[in-house]
Amino acid sequence: MQQDGSFKAIVNRFNVTPVEDLPRVAAFLASSLAACPLEVYFSDAKTNTASVTTHKLKTRISALLQDRSAAGRLSAAIFIKAIIDTAGSNLLSASEPWARGLVSCLSKSEAPEIKRLYLTTVMRIFLLTQHQPALLREITTPLLPSFLTACLSLIRPSTIKSGDKAVSVSSPLLDTVLQCWLQLLPQHASIFRPFLNRIKPICLSLVEDHSSPQPTTKLSIQLLCALISCAPKNTAGQEWTQMATSIAEAAHKTTNHVFRTVLEEYNTNNSSLVLNTSKHNFSKPPGISGKDQLGLSPWTGISEGSSRVETLISWLEHLVSLATIQQIPVPCGDILDLTARILSVNPSERQGRHGHNLRFHNEAGKEEKEELLSNLPKLQLSCLALLLSLCRTYEQSILPLYRTIFNQALLCFQASSWHQGARALCYEIIGHVMNMVSLSELDINRTSFAALMTESCDDLKTALSTSDFDKSQDSSKALNLALNTNRNTNKNLIPLLMGNPSGAFASAWRLLPVLLGRGTVSIVPRQSRTELDRLAILLNHQEAMLASVLNPISSTNGNVAAASILPFLTRTSTDMPAVEALLRPRFPFIRQESGQTSSHDLDASVATSPSEKNGDRDILSQLENSLNDISRASVEVDIALEVASGLEHETATTSEPLLSPKKRYFEQLEENETSVKTTGLLEDEIRSPKRHHPDDSVNTIPAAMEYEVGGTATVSTLRDQNFAPGNGPSSEKHQDLSFPNPGVVGVSNNLHKEATYDSDSSDFEIPKIDTGLDTDEEDEEDEEDAEEDD
Repeated sequence: MQQDGSFKAIVNRFNVTPVEDLPRVAAFLASSLAACPLEVYFSDAKTNTASVTTHKLKTRISALLQDRSAAGRLSAAIFIKAIIDTAGSNLLSASEPWARGLVSCLSKSEAPEIKRLYLTTVMRIFLLTQHQPALLREITTPLLPSFLTACLSLIRPSTIKSGDKAVSVSSPLLDTVLQCWLQLLPQHASIFRPFLNRIKPICLSLVEDHSSPQPTTKLSIQLLCALISCAPKNTAGQEWTQMATSIAEAAHKTTNHVFRTVLEEYNTNNSSLVLNTSKHNFSKPPGISGKDQLGLSPWTGISEGSSRVETLISWLEHLVSLATIQQIPVPCGDILDLTARILSVNPSERQGRHGHNLRFHNEAGKEEKEELLSNLPKLQLSCLALLLSLCRTYEQSILPLYRTIFNQALLCFQASSWHQGARALCYEIIGHVMNMVSLSELDINRTSFAALMTESCDDLKTALSTSDFDKSQDSSKALNLALNTNRNTNKNLIPLLMGNPSGAFASAWRLLPVLLGRGTVSIVPRQSRTELDRLAILLNHQEAMLASVLNPISSTNGNVAAASILPFLTRTSTDMPAVEALLRPRFPFIRQESGQTSSHDLDASVATSPSEKNGDRDILSQLENSLNDISRASVEVDIALEVASGLEHETATTSEPLLSPKKRYFEQLEENETSVKTTGLLEDEIRSPKRHHPDDSVNTIPAAMEYEVGGTATVSTLRDQNFAPGNGPSSEKHQDLSFPNPGVVGVSNNLHKEATYDSDSSDFEIPKIDTGLDTDEEDEEDEEDAEEDD
């Protein structure tokens, strides 16, 4: 009820406020309206109690959208934007008149800020309809061509007269329109296809203009890459490959003019390219007189040529990172050939007569040489960014290329380690390659790699106090530094350094755990490893300390050659699950039997199995699965053997044996009826035994013995039976037999050869005993046989 009252109050205020005063309160009313359950209010359910209020709001917005004043249209656009974001599909299905009215408002002469709001609102409506085919067919498909036509008219540059000259000024809505196209193009490529011939020249004009702002140039390049999806069916892959090859060739041709003063030592692998072999006229500035193969305008001078090469490499970088539906062949050879050529032209650490080791033409002017050296860093940064994008995009697909990429990054780092941006990109590339490939598989320059580790340590030390972190301090002070990390680490400075996108601290921070976790003694010396461990402790770098603990320093014989920093990790990272698992691993719980347990309890505990609890299963089906059950119970078998052997030794001196043959009575049979499932066996148990003749002998296991069912063991007991004179003791004495359960260890002594109860392959069968009563006819037959013998 309170929400209904608030909703009615907001709508009432919106209706009674004059049009001229609405822009001042529209933002407040729209934010208050967004907090209401608009999805319920704009539904057609019968339980909607605010249907009248909702109708008033929609009528007021439609009226303001057609108002003659800019204030009314602005207020309507503000309310439409707030409502469509929270009202859901209930209102979106009815927003077609609003979208059409906003598109028509784009052609009216209003302030750029108001038109920017119109563009944002219409684009939001189009984006919300992408996953709803019905709304896509009703709203987006008919209105998007009109929207594109209106946008093309909005980005036309305006001409301003400055004295006698006319200056062309770009539209303030250019970036907004480009962003809208980038958002809508992937989902509506077929609708953009008729406008391709008008959009592409606009983007090329922005790319070739060296005075264009960097964000605008970046958006234009991204849009040019996205226009590939407008190609006809199954030709997008060919368009992608052709564009990548054309960009690489155009960059090489432009570089021929930019590097004309340098005697290049690099030889390309592409026979179709001619690298800076033609004779140049140094009396004229370098440049191109006509358009290149990409359709870009001419340029003149080293600065413009360097900007053109940087733009082409950035174009290639965005093209590499573009997601495509089809599989495309990537010209990795052309890309690495271009980066290797540009990165090879750099002043090395060796200082020549002119402060570098580059060789120049004698005809080249000094100013052109200095201008080239001043533009080299941005070309190297663009190449490093291209290599990093190539690694992150294709990862495992370019494993054979990681060796070349790693060496190119080290070569660039060796010459441009003074540049903070170059160091940051080199850290990122090397860290990525080390995560993909082992350092032992890379033919690296150990001197350059050692210099890279030193520079990364220096970049990390910027977060420490320089007065505390002094290399000349003695060992006691160094130990105090390691133990008092909170005092030396500036915790407020680390987030600031991490937030700097162009700084090298964040890249060195991410490289530190890679060096500690993937570095070996042959690649990372012990002195450098000690320095890295020290920085990880001082900076409280938990991931780096954990990597150091998991990758200890080993000697040649495989032993640990240095102390672990696990105590520091334990003290500062008690909340990390990885540290907890490293310190106290949880092994599986093993149940241990008590040593005082009797053999009967032990056998009874082992004998418990699900197969015995299921009374509806017969004995044959249980015996068929006995072998599988025995293999699962191997652990319990070992424990049963140990305990049973100990108990037999303890009971050997007692008067009463542990397991002796006992007579079972009818009451006991009733109690054990649930454990025996064979009906015939139960009948043999209940009936009285047959009287034996003198010639009869029993040399088998009694039929009433309990045996394993379903692979579990039970205590075996013997009946009161008389053994034959030749086979055992007299009938008056009982033979004490103590043997393990057949289902666990088999029958011992001479019984083991005759009975195997736990296997389907055994030939043993329970002897069938005639339990019928004796008669006088049998006695008479015996007397007649005796008389005939006489």
